[in-house]
Amino acid sequence: MVKTVPGARTVEPKKVSRTIRQSASLLLLFLTLFLTAHLYAGGPLNTVNGRAVVYQNSHFPIPYHPDRGALGSFSNGLATSLVDTSFELWGSVPTATIAFQNGGQLPLDITRINYIRYLDDFNDGINPIIFDSDGSIIDAEFGDGASNGIIGFAGSSYNLSTGYYVEGLAVMNGKFTAIFDDREFQATFFHEIGHFLGLDHTQINGSYVNDGSIVNDSYVPTMYPTATDDDTPLGEPNPDDEAALTLLYPASNVSAVYGMIKGSVKRTDGQPVLGANVVAVKVGDEDLSKFSSVSDYYRQDSGEYEMYVTPGEYILFIEPINPNFTAGSSVGPYAEDVSQPAFTDPVVKEYYNGDDESGQETDLDDVVVITVAAGQTVSSVDFIAEGDATTTTTTTIPSGVNLVPYTPSGWDAPLVPSSLMGTSIVSTLCGGRATYIDFAVINEGFEDSTETFFIDVYLDGVNVAYLERDGLQSGYFVYVDDWLADPVIRAGQHTLKIVVDSEKAVQEFDENDNEYTQTFTWNICLLWTPALYESIVGRDTMEYLARLRHVRDDVLRVDQTGSIYVDLLYDYSGEVATLLLRDSELRARTARVLARVEPDVNALLAGRHITVTGVLLEEMEVLLDAFEGQASPGLQAVLKQVEKEMREGTLFEELGITVK
Repeated sequence: MVKTVPGARTVEPKKVSRTIRQSASLLLLFLTLFLTAHLYAGGPLNTVNGRAVVYQNSHFPIPYHPDRGALGSFSNGLATSLVDTSFELWGSVPTATIAFQNGGQLPLDITRINYIRYLDDFNDGINPIIFDSDGSIIDAEFGDGASNGIIGFAGSSYNLSTGYYVEGLAVMNGKFTAIFDDREFQATFFHEIGHFLGLDHTQINGSYVNDGSIVNDSYVPTMYPTATDDDTPLGEPNPDDEAALTLLYPASNVSAVYGMIKGSVKRTDGQPVLGANVVAVKVGDEDLSKFSSVSDYYRQDSGEYEMYVTPGEYILFIEPINPNFTAGSSVGPYAEDVSQPAFTDPVVKEYYNGDDESGQETDLDDVVVITVAAGQTVSSVDFIAEGDATTTTTTTIPSGVNLVPYTPSGWDAPLVPSSLMGTSIVSTLCGGRATYIDFAVINEGFEDSTETFFIDVYLDGVNVAYLERDGLQSGYFVYVDDWLADPVIRAGQHTLKIVVDSEKAVQEFDENDNEYTQTFTWNICLLWTPALYESIVGRDTMEYLARLRHVRDDVLRVDQTGSIYVDLLYDYSGEVATLLLRDSELRARTARVLARVEPDVNALLAGRHITVTGVLLEEMEVLLDAFEGQASPGLQAVLKQVEKEMREGTLFEELGITVK
């Protein structure tokens, strides 16, 4: 059986990093004498000789220099304010010494023609913040089309001999201003400036990311590698972000605010674990007050870790780095690719149980609570990870295919309904108007899928969209945009669900992540604007609109049949308005009929009897036929019923209208 894709456009799959927010840490450009491009996480982005790379105090305040041009649809003033706010927020962390100042605009509007001079010079005293208004700079650096997936990048160059940062830069992609509002874009600015300062990624609270709920996104740190359901809360630092910055740039008051937990992660044979994520969870504030580090992030082959935490009682656990976080999304210095120790020698999740640490998996019933006071360092919180280095090598690394719903860069979710074509964000949904559905799927496994599989989308349990796919390469995604939902969705709450590999044709290493479900609300939208009425009526629009409303409320609403048609008006008024807006001939034909019935409208309002001629009735039927030719099946059915009742006289009889 062959399935086609009516009313939609499919595209060839796109190669993506396993991240949505393609950060500049993700694609650092600074391959010069002063730079390496590793991402060392859980704290510092780079280390030299067992020490985190930072800016020297003598550099403070660090000047930054915004571009002179616009950022896509954002004015230069708005874009610059986002930059200023990002630096101000990092500079406002009370336990960190970091400080900044706007050093004034760059002398030029930076474009593809002149950007090299600022991207490749790390000794000019300028830290450029470049507004790549059309994405052409990103395309020039990373290849044509790269700007469709990279929102921005940032980082700083450093001197290998001194171990200090010299200069930094950030580039923001103006293409995404068509998708993100300024609050959402603020989160990306803030994230990238974090990399500029030397912060790496963290994977705290990953279970809240893209789970369909925006309520818990406030618990996700700014330095999480990917975008969330709603990035707006990530425009400010959360406790883990502040603690990580403090670890790099501790102020004199740090001992009054933080304590420290230090320890190591080793195997039963004493070998250090390189690249385990260590998490401290504060008892009583388990969602927000989480702090993390990565074992051996100073690259000393010791398995040691350290982290600042606020005073309180803590439960600690170790966990493996998410295998999706590689390359530019990596967490820690040992996760650049799947051949590195974080993935070839992973730990299993286990809780710290003090002197009883034995390399056996520990659950919450056996944990030891660590109490930390301000100014106190609790040392020797040492984990003994299950197994030893020789027996655990290459274990638990997923192999094979894994097809999952996917949220491409700039999308709100893997499944996005919209009342407008050409957008992948959820805005106001209008009942009775055409609904366009976008959906995407990625193979996040480590092998290519060669089998044919199906992707199905359900509305309230009914299949309304589908795609047949002949295989999908590892790390690639495929998407469908603007699939026209049929039938038209009425106002109210409705549930959409995407099911990947619905016929179970592909053997996957995880068969439990093939679905995504979300409930949306379709509203009653009054799309009949004065401008549309004026184009039809051609004169005192508001006065005529008021009379039509009187017909609706004072004439039709008082009759049972009339009330039914008023309800149908609300259900399909958006679609009717859309048809009129795009078809000038249909507008003209509608205008002629409205002009003919105006005396009857006035008579209805005056309570007088109305007589409709056969000629007018014929004109009305021709108009309804014209709408039917472009209408959705649902509206077509309504129009056919109206025509039937007009011909049979039922409708006019109930409204007290005579036909001659």
